[in-house]
Amino acid sequence: MLGAKGKKVVPEFTKAETLEIIEFMSFKTDCITCHQPDLALVGPSFIEIAEKYEKRPMAEALIARSIRLGSEGEWGDVPMAPHPELTTKEIAWLTDWIMSLVAHGYVEVETTLIY
Repeated sequence: MLGAKGKKVVPEFTKAETLEIIEFMSFKTDCITCHQPDLALVGPSFIEIAEKYEKRPMAEALIARSIRLGSEGEWGDVPMAPHPELTTKEIAWLTDWIMSLVAHGYVEVETTLIY
């Protein structure tokens, strides 16, 4: 997202919005199986992803492409599965949240979800 003078603006997410994303990733995708906000599992943490891409041009597009098409070799030997079932809007929402983790910090939420 671009703001005044073409500067990139990363949205900030509230605790309620963060909980909504965690629930979405837990119930409607398999993201949480491999990634946690601040802990690497099978794949990198979401914070590590944001740190890797934050200074790259078109960071959001690169992350969105990996979500949509999957990736191989970016983070080691385990490939990331593609997620063609997600809408462009859902992928943009996830990508904005991932990038917000570096721009604004991870807003921890209390949840009874096991992720």
